Amino acid sequence: MTSCILCPGALADPDAHGPAQDSPDWPAAAAAAVRGSSLRRGRILLHDTTEAPLTDWPHDRWLRERFGLPAHAHPDACDALDLLGDSRPEGALVVRPANLHVGLDQLMLMPPHAVCLSQSAAGELRDAANAHFGERGPRLEVLSPGCWLLLPSRPLAVTTRPAGVAVGRSVGDYLPEGPDADVLARWINEVQMVWHGHPVNEERESTGHLPVNWLWVDGPLPEPGASPFASVHADRPSLRALARAAGAREVTPAPRGAAELRELLDDRARLVELAGWRRPVLEGDAAGWRDAWDGFAELLAPALRAAPRAARLQLVLTGERTLVVLQWSAGDRWKWWRAADRGPRPASGR
Repeated sequence: MTSCILCPGALADPDAHGPAQDSPDWPAAAAAAVRGSSLRRGRILLHDTTEAPLTDWPHDRWLRERFGLPAHAHPDACDALDLLGDSRPEGALVVRPANLHVGLDQLMLMPPHAVCLSQSAAGELRDAANAHFGERGPRLEVLSPGCWLLLPSRPLAVTTRPAGVAVGRSVGDYLPEGPDADVLARWINEVQMVWHGHPVNEERESTGHLPVNWLWVDGPLPEPGASPFASVHADRPSLRALARAAGAREVTPAPRGAAELRELLDDRARLVELAGWRRPVLEGDAAGWRDAWDGFAELLAPALRAAPRAARLQLVLTGERTLVVLQWSAGDRWKWWRAADRGPRPASGR
């Protein structure tokens, strides 16, 4: 069986002066990171680049295909599944308390993790919004400080985008669309007015924290199919929740060291997510992104050197618009970087 290591953001070179851009020199960066490991003997299975309008990240599309999620569902919204248990409210939308930065000519979404809302503060903001709507509007429910539900009186026909693709960009291009988009926008604008000047936000601003002035709509509750992986090892709550909902038999945090990773290179179909690049990409932290590559090399190289001869592995590297899959086995002698710069590869090897 082949295991997969998913590396979201590994190819999205951050720029402190704007959104991340896919590195044109990814082969050199990857080759330097794995120098001294047997991954250099792998082969390129897929090199796919799209110029279509950005709607989500390549790693989200990869996960959606593997776990049988419908096209309108976003993997990042799966953390709500664990928090809800067996309950699935009809028409519920997963929303995030967020901060919009007001610029000279645009509104820019700050990274979701920058809000850092407490449970009590989340409850106060929820109560204020629900009191405003009363019986005539939707209801907000707090599952966790960073994961809420918006419960409309009827399901809404809207298409949404995950918060991650909008961070650092003008949000106008990433807001919900569809027949009921105006209804949803009106509700969010009302929430924004209710929260303006709310004691929670006044206290946050007085202590140097970002005010909560927006609700970002991640989309409907995902409904995954069957997991293609017997085991999933990841730190992201949303991916762990997706794996559990899809029936993965073993779900654990990501390996912390080379020895732990080596133990996962066996004959089981496993998915390991190494997500050290995600936060630097969202924050435009180029140094942090390079540090993530260094940490990746320290973790991967000794694990592969000690891997059993029967081990097989796919390494899935993603950027903003690029997805590269490297296939490796212990007996492979082909050096992938010698052909890595010849342009996009067809998606037939997916």
